[in-house]
This record gives sequence, C-alpha cells and structure tokens, in this order.
Amino acid sequence: MRRAGILVAALALAGAAHAQKERVDALFARASALDAVEVHPEQRLAARRELVRLGARAAPFLVAHLPTVQAQELVELIAVLRAMRRAALPALAPAIASRDDRTREQAVLIWCDIRDRSMRPDLLRLLDDPLPRVRAMAALGMAGLAEHPTVLTQTARGLRFLALKVPGAVPAGTVARLVALLDHPHRGVREASLTALEEVGAAALPALQASIARTSRAGPPLWNAALAFGTILGEHPEARSGAALAVEDALLAHPDASVRLQAVAALAAWGGAGRTRALAILHGEPSPAVRQQIMQLASTRPSARPPTL
Repeated sequence: MRRAGILVAALALAGAAHAQKERVDALFARASALDAVEVHPEQRLAARRELVRLGARAAPFLVAHLPTVQAQELVELIAVLRAMRRAALPALAPAIASRDDRTREQAVLIWCDIRDRSMRPDLLRLLDDPLPRVRAMAALGMAGLAEHPTVLTQTARGLRFLALKVPGAVPAGTVARLVALLDHPHRGVREASLTALEEVGAAALPALQASIARTSRAGPPLWNAALAFGTILGEHPEARSGAALAVEDALLAHPDASVRLQAVAALAAWGGAGRTRALAILHGEPSPAVRQQIMQLASTRPSARPPTL
C-alpha cells in the first residue's frame, strides 16, 4: 500500500508539472505573439507580467525553449527572464553549461544582465569558453564583479573583443569601469583596459575626459588616460573639436613631462596632422625626453607607442 501511495503521489506531481508547463507555454505563446491580430497588446503585456510573477516556477520551462525559439520569440523570452532577476538564476545555471552553443550564448546574455555576485564562479569559467561571443559576454558580465588582477585582465581583453566585433555593445557604465581600471595597481590590468578603451573608440571619450578632469596628480591613471584619449582622437577625426580638442591641448601643455610624453606619443595616430601639432610645440618644450619623442614622431619612421605605465 505504501508503494502504491508513493506511485500515486509521483503521478500527481508529474501531472502538476505537466499542467504548469502547459500554462507557462500558453502564456509565453501569448506574450510573444507580436504579429497575431487576435492578441491585443494588453493581453501580451498581461501574459508577460504573469510569467514574471510566476518566477522560479516558470523559468525552467522558459529556459527549455532557448535552443528552438525564433528571433521574435527569443526577444520576448530574454525580456521575461531578465525581468525575473534572481528567480531565473537556478534555471539558467544548467543552460550556462549546455553543450549547445546557441543555448549557452543566450543563457550567458541573460545571466550577465542580471549581475548577481553569486554567478561570479560561472562567469569566470566562461572566460575560457570555446565560443568567442560567449567569452565576450562573460567578460561583460564580469566587468562589474571582478576583483582579482588576472580576472580583470581577462575581462578587459574580452571587452576589447566585444568592442571590436560589435560596435556600441559595451555600455557606458562598463566604459567607466574600464577607465577606473587605469588606476589599478596591476600593470597587466591597466594595459588590457587601455587597449579595450581604444577599441571602444569615440564612445570612450566622455568617460576619459571626465577622468582627466578630476585627476589632479600625475601618475599611471592620467598618463594612460592621456594616451588613450589622444589615440582615440587620432582614429576618429570627427571627434577633434570643441571640448575634446581643448582637453588634448591641455594634455600637451601639462606641467608633468610624463603626461606630455604620452600625449605626444598619441599624436602618432593622427598622421600628418599629429606631426604638425607636435612640431608646433617643439620649440617651447623643456623636457629632452618629450623633444626626442617629437623628433621621432616627425621623422619618416616614428617610434613605437610607449608602454603602458
């Protein structure tokens, strides 16, 4: 009798799970029916709200759809899981480790957006994922959570890849984090952050400009910010105007010779315009090292960019 009771209970649980799955699937079908004339927009929103309310009870059934949904449904699926926040994490954990590239990539995309510190070990493991985009998304997620120098270096390298492959994909808050890492005591972190910022391009200029404005003492943060700022201006001529150009002029005239050295080195990215600007300040430059950098820049074989400081 006891065995029969256990079987009845198991069947009841299975039936309840099936019923829950059918309910979740029906709600998701309604929430993602963007082109269905018979589904009113308010009905779609109500279905989405109900899915979010169900939270952890609905998340496993939704995550199961990741490998098969079409683009339109995927957008809705990601929006719902993101809105669930931490309630979605237990269901996403197996998807993060899936052997299916598409499932893993979409799960990481949602996982990173939730940004909970409990997921740091999983994101750290995904920095070595065989799929480049998964590594990049893991880096984006780690940007706000990482602390160890090795992890920060890998994170910055991943963000560089993301900026290089998907222009505009690195959020402003993450750019500010990269700028802050220019002050990190570990040189490898500073170097990786500097390279990532240069790949971010013109979108990094406001954060760099703000950092330069509030950094009163000379040191690695200001030196590297000066190098990144000038290099980005060189690669984006359309940004060479107004306040940005005034900041560059101020860096070239900075009281600290090391700041001026980095600012002059960045002019190598400006081509002929950079050589012209450098030669214009040669006569009044008191530092032998900066004068030598200007002369090398003006020659037919400009020197390589100085190392990250």
